[in-house]
Amino acid sequence: MIRTLLVLEDSNIQFDAPIETIGLEQEKLFWVDFSEPTEKEVRYLSEGF
Repeated sequence: MIRTLLVLEDSNIQFDAPIETIGLEQEKLFWVDFSEPTEKEVRYLSEGF
């Protein structure tokens, strides 16, 4: 399972944003946390980050 937290340029906080949108939003900071990721999630994380 992947969970995300984004702090946007306007200082609003967005929880559980789709990981595919990270970098497309106007975030100042983001956190990606994963627990027991699937093979697909590991592949996506290793390619995207």
